Amino acid sequence: MHKLGLATHALVLARNRVTAAAPSSGAALNETLRELGRLVHRVASSRDWARERQRLAATSGLVQHEQKKAEIKARAHVSRLVARHDALVAQHSELVQLADAAGSGEEHAQLADLATELCGEAERLGWELLLQGGGGGGGGADGDGEGEGQGLDDNMARVCYVEVKAGAGGVESMDWVQMLARMYARWGSGNGPAGVAAAAAAAAAAAQTRQEAEIVDEVHGDEAGLKSATLRLKGDNVFAWLKGETGIHRLIRISPFDSNARRHTSFASVNVYPSHEDDEDGGADDDVDGIELSKGELRIDVYRASGAGGQHVNKTESAVRITHLPTGTVAQSQSERSQHQNKEHAMRLLKAKLREQVRRRRAEEQAKRMADRPAPAWGAQARTYTLEPYQLVKDHRTGVEHPSPSAVLDGDLDRFLIESLTQAAASRSSLRA
Repeated sequence: MHKLGLATHALVLARNRVTAAAPSSGAALNETLRELGRLVHRVASSRDWARERQRLAATSGLVQHEQKKAEIKARAHVSRLVARHDALVAQHSELVQLADAAGSGEEHAQLADLATELCGEAERLGWELLLQGGGGGGGGADGDGEGEGQGLDDNMARVCYVEVKAGAGGVESMDWVQMLARMYARWGSGNGPAGVAAAAAAAAAAAQTRQEAEIVDEVHGDEAGLKSATLRLKGDNVFAWLKGETGIHRLIRISPFDSNARRHTSFASVNVYPSHEDDEDGGADDDVDGIELSKGELRIDVYRASGAGGQHVNKTESAVRITHLPTGTVAQSQSERSQHQNKEHAMRLLKAKLREQVRRRRAEEQAKRMADRPAPAWGAQARTYTLEPYQLVKDHRTGVEHPSPSAVLDGDLDRFLIESLTQAAASRSSLRA
């Protein structure tokens, strides 16, 4: 982006040139400046920037060997955000001053171009802050962003696990799990009918989010579908995108398994866990937010993988199940040919689950809420996918609707994800006010 100091010099030279005055573009400039002011205000109000500077100042004297790798990375990221915010505010202020002093149409046109360019930077920064929950490092799953800036910020996680489990509905629900697993895989691989950039212009810079999606574990139903499925998705801020998907998903359709062609309702639960695989060593002797993962507290079972099989997958005990004995948390993987690779996947998933448990417990304590997670049944749904007698997908938390369930099930989730992020940001802003 151009430095506005250089732009000031260019405008002085332009004033000295003897050229025909261009038609006045003052109205266009004023409109662009109003939009820029709105965007800058949104960025400025998205965080407590004074608090961020205090955090940076408090840790500026620490040498790198006194900090964890994650803390160093988080501090560098916050430092870059603060620098971008400060530059944006300063350049906006300078641009307003130049606009007040501009006299010719040529100057208005040049300033309008600079304002448009600055709008782009404000959009990119605002969208990045929205994805990261508008808070410092250590933000929780709910995006409160009010952590102390220590350790890993889950909203920055580039890997997440999506776990889908069948609820009420029998074989119908197992088929529903398979449909949901495909939906998230399609979104994760970027093969849905709409991209992030198409859903919102501000998300253009985040279109690279979707890079990889794979199923790391699945338990097949007795007749059809899946009892459960776990997907691993990788991409920039992928957990920030998908964290709002946690909840109960309901399907209403004419059952393909009912010979009388009656309408059935099925339920499945979805849980999303962040994973910081790039920021931790992945060993067993590690800790997750105060929970020690010593080898003595882990039970590791190996077994033959289930499913369609092949030349290798069902002939050796390559599947791995790891149980954290103190909490009873279980993670398993059977997608790889190698037992070692499956063990790595299962360990990462276990850490993600334990971190999510700690975060949710802290959120409940902070909000003084001790309600249990809703069961996947009537009255608890977060989103309903209606295929019969009409076509509609409705999110009951945000109120967003989509008229094409087939498009949504093909991975077109962007309008739901964007509205969830936007409403969460608005809620945080109201709390800070």
